[in-house]
Amino acid sequence: MDPITVILPIVTLLLGAGASAGVDAIKHRRDRRDKRVEALRAAQVEDCTRFLDAVHDAAHRLGRTAPDCPYPLPRGEHHYWGADADAARAMRRIEVSCPDDVRDAARIVVARLRSFRDVVEDLPYGGPQYQSALRPFQQARGDFIAQARMLALS
Repeated sequence: MDPITVILPIVTLLLGAGASAGVDAIKHRRDRRDKRVEALRAAQVEDCTRFLDAVHDAAHRLGRTAPDCPYPLPRGEHHYWGADADAARAMRRIEVSCPDDVRDAARIVVARLRSFRDVVEDLPYGGPQYQSALRPFQQARGDFIAQARMLALS
């Protein structure tokens, strides 16, 4: 028997098995990476949602401290600070997990919220000055939502 007729099928079999194992390893690595990226994106979207909820709640509580609010919070109590703490906690998560453009948009939202906080107690609820003080926060929040959507869709 010719050694080539014996060796050639064995070598072909080994090469085929090796190539198949290599392709499977590459595919497995790519699938793991894709799952990791999807999990990170889902966590980032969740962090953005928590942040939006926290700043919305903080702005709502701030609005209820304004004079002439139909549903005011009791004076002398610091209801806002609990909401502000939630917003700060959510902001820290965004700083750690989200890309720079989302993080920067979130920082602007927080800055606009603090600017609103600084003036809201002197502005009649719902009046033109109140609305103009709230508008920068609303615009920053809209910009943040746009950045978060781009993150979610990427």
